[in-house]
Amino acid sequence: METTDKTEQSTFIDELLSEAEQQETREIEAYLDMAVREIAELQKAMEQTNLIARKDIELINIWQTNENHKRAERINRLQAKLESYIRASEKKTISLPHGTLKLRQKPDKVEVTDVDLFIKNATKDMVTIAPEQVKPSLSGIKKWIKMTNKIPQGIKLIKGEVEFSLKLTDNK
Repeated sequence: METTDKTEQSTFIDELLSEAEQQETREIEAYLDMAVREIAELQKAMEQTNLIARKDIELINIWQTNENHKRAERINRLQAKLESYIRASEKKTISLPHGTLKLRQKPDKVEVTDVDLFIKNATKDMVTIAPEQVKPSLSGIKKWIKMTNKIPQGIKLIKGEVEFSLKLTDNK
């Protein structure tokens, strides 16, 4: 009888331990599930925050574009006034405390409109000869035009314009 009591007692203790282990496993899994649920909720909250931020960023970018557009228009009007003034003054440079106004003559440009016609009438100075190839020399053509005041056939002369520039003084 003693052996039966010990076996029953041992089985009872094993069952209690097994139930306790199962209960502990259920509690751990419940805790793990709560953590997973909280992660899901936090990720949704992050997505919502990102959505709000994107909308705010878009709104700020629109505002920034509008503000900068207004300022760019004002800059263009002021630069036009400055350019008008320096052109009327017949000066090439006006140095001011906050910047310098300049007018500079851009060089003339030469454009070959008809290569064959040009090559027929070109001088040695107006072409570049490479092995088995004769090409117009734009710098040579410009020199020839300046010396003779004549534009060769097949060439178009684009006069360089007087360009206005504004250089601001660096006040850092």
